[in-house]
Amino acid sequence: MTDKKVILGRLGATHGVRGWLKVQSFTQPACNLFDHSHWLVFFEGAWQPHLVEAYQQGDKHARVKLVGIDSPEEARAYTLSDIAVLATALPALELSEHYWHDLIGARVQTRSGQYLGTVSEMMETGANDVLVITHGQEQHLVPYLDHVVVSLSQGVLVVDWEVDY
Repeated sequence: MTDKKVILGRLGATHGVRGWLKVQSFTQPACNLFDHSHWLVFFEGAWQPHLVEAYQQGDKHARVKLVGIDSPEEARAYTLSDIAVLATALPALELSEHYWHDLIGARVQTRSGQYLGTVSEMMETGANDVLVITHGQEQHLVPYLDHVVVSLSQGVLVVDWEVDY
């Protein structure tokens, strides 16, 4: 799917009098958001292309100036708008690496083939990332570690984990 969008951040409050906006990045590290100068911004019910004119990484907040947004009034309309790029714009990964968005919705099974559910979300815990696997009302929290996640192929994630863990 070449038009798959990946949300990388969200626009926040206005900053200053020239149309700048604060930015919340969902990337790791946060500055990776600015590796992309062509953004898709969800505005007025649709994804609209925007070009990053300039950005600043401050002590507490990153700020961005988008081309064509030149006043606080114009910028205010974009507050809380999601920022995305096309998945094809993301850097290629090594074979054993995956983007989180590739894991969401994957069917998960144990090495022995027992179905655990689907990945409904990913959590960052500080120690390691965690797969949240949901099957009906049941939920499994599985650490996303090299020795636990065995493979991902054709939307099926195989983990070295058991149902009763």
